[in-house]
Amino acid sequence: MSKDTRQNDATITRRDTARLKAQLRGQVSQFVEATLVTARQAANDQDLQSMLSAIERLGQNLGQAIDAWQSHRSSKENLDRIQAIEERFRRIFHMIPDVVSLSSIDTGTYLDVNEGFTRTLGYEPDEVLGKSALDLNVWHDPNDRKRLSAALQRDGRIENEEFAFQAKDGTIVIGLMSATIIEIDHTKMLLAITRNITDRIETERELKHSKGRLEIFHRLDRAIIEARSLTDMIIATLDALSTFLPLTRVSLALFDEEAGTAKVHAHGIAQDTIGQGHLVRISQSFPDVEALQRGETVRIPEMPEQHGATMAQLRHMGIQSSINVPLVIHQELFGSLNVGYPVPNGYSDEDIEVVEEVANLLVIAWEQTRLHQEIARHAQILEKEVEARTAELKASNRELAQANEDLKTFASSVSHDLKAPLRAIKGFSEIIAERYKNMLPDKAQHYFDRIIEASTHMSRLIDDLLTYARLGRSALHFESVPLTSLVEDVQNILASKLDETQAKLEVAEDLAVVRADRNLLLRILVNLVDNATTYSFHDRPPHVFLSSRTEGDDVVVEVRDEGIGIDPKFHEKVFELFQRLQHQQEYPGTGVGLAIVQRCTDLLGGTVELHSQIGQGSTFQIRLKGANQ
Repeated sequence: MSKDTRQNDATITRRDTARLKAQLRGQVSQFVEATLVTARQAANDQDLQSMLSAIERLGQNLGQAIDAWQSHRSSKENLDRIQAIEERFRRIFHMIPDVVSLSSIDTGTYLDVNEGFTRTLGYEPDEVLGKSALDLNVWHDPNDRKRLSAALQRDGRIENEEFAFQAKDGTIVIGLMSATIIEIDHTKMLLAITRNITDRIETERELKHSKGRLEIFHRLDRAIIEARSLTDMIIATLDALSTFLPLTRVSLALFDEEAGTAKVHAHGIAQDTIGQGHLVRISQSFPDVEALQRGETVRIPEMPEQHGATMAQLRHMGIQSSINVPLVIHQELFGSLNVGYPVPNGYSDEDIEVVEEVANLLVIAWEQTRLHQEIARHAQILEKEVEARTAELKASNRELAQANEDLKTFASSVSHDLKAPLRAIKGFSEIIAERYKNMLPDKAQHYFDRIIEASTHMSRLIDDLLTYARLGRSALHFESVPLTSLVEDVQNILASKLDETQAKLEVAEDLAVVRADRNLLLRILVNLVDNATTYSFHDRPPHVFLSSRTEGDDVVVEVRDEGIGIDPKFHEKVFELFQRLQHQQEYPGTGVGLAIVQRCTDLLGGTVELHSQIGQGSTFQIRLKGANQ
């Protein structure tokens, strides 16, 4: 070969080496950076495939670099680059927290594993390298390995496949695997990344189980609520338990401790000779009644051979273990909820918790049903009492109607039959006193004056009694009533008396508008103002104040005077009919006026209060509830 030819070959070699260096430098930097970022951010199952793809690309790049190096063995710098790529590949391989393995496709032996492999499966690297998964018995189910092999042969890779593995200590690990075939230095290898999802699977299983448990309790709650009788409740309880627990027979026993028997309701076995409402002896059917009486759950891991005919029948029906949960109300045992299993020790702690919770629900529902029945019984008694009371009220109403009719007749009699002769007595007395005044001695004239005064008083008393008797007999008419207009009516009605006594009626400017029956409210004000002008000091004219104020929805109407006042011990008595505190000669009156005030206030749904002291005047407050407009 000529010198020029050798120089040209050397130039080509240097050019190829420079190009290879540039390619390797760019590819290594790119894939290492991408893989590190992916490894740091991996947080879900999709990231497994991202990491696998990144490592796969880096492995392929490593294989390409090795091929390039083999084509240019004369370059030591290329060898250094290859070693750098290998170091970065290994660093990424071992930093991933999931299980990562590299194994031979031909032999199945492990070529490398990371710390995640050791942490998850418990094998140190020197226990694994050079051995296969079959040697270590890593596959919990051999069919999973066959499924993996078929997928790799078909597609060359798998993504997010769930497999069960067996750790060194025998623990089962559920993993989500992504794997692909890569080729390095003309050798095919299986690169696999597996994420441990055992805790997640267990959590999902527990959540699913809890959901089912909640659903069964919800079904049971609804069934108990909708149960029309205790029998329906029993059937609903037994059906619910039989669909949730891996049991053979579930029964409910209702105890009669005095008789020493239990009535059994059962579910689960068609040919159950003791479970369809039959009576059994408690001593022969429940090995530890004392524990049940203490409120303790009785566990029977294996049915006893010698414990009466009932136990023998249960064994004959295939029941080999059972639990008995007491049903207690107010510390008194009234039954037992029993679950039988087809194998010894067939129950779990969770089964016991479920049965105890169902028993608690059943006890609550049982007590509620009993209370409901008790309430229904009392309701029937109350209904009969109401019917009797209604009949009494109807009879009373008939009597009251008759009394009102009698009162109406009496009022008519008073108005016509009593007032007519009274008018005659008064009229003739006035005629005699007027015509024969000069002929009568002074004593006789005095007698005739007394007769006329008594007749006038009697006439007023009859009028007041008629007014009182008629109160409430006509329908009330509630309307908006300005108190100002009522005051004008009061002044017109009492005009002569106000003039005669020279009384001063002082009225507040801002009187309220109230919702009330106008006639009743007018009677109240007329009687209170009349009462104030009557019971005043003789040495000075009466002074009466009328005002109102609102308190929330209520209106308080106040009539205040500066009269002789009332002793506090008589404040309630003055509102009674015919109650007078002064002599007729000194302060004339009928003793009916304040009784009319009280009656009218009651009909309006209000209250009346009196504030007074002897010699200090009186204040009457009429509270009209809900009358504020």
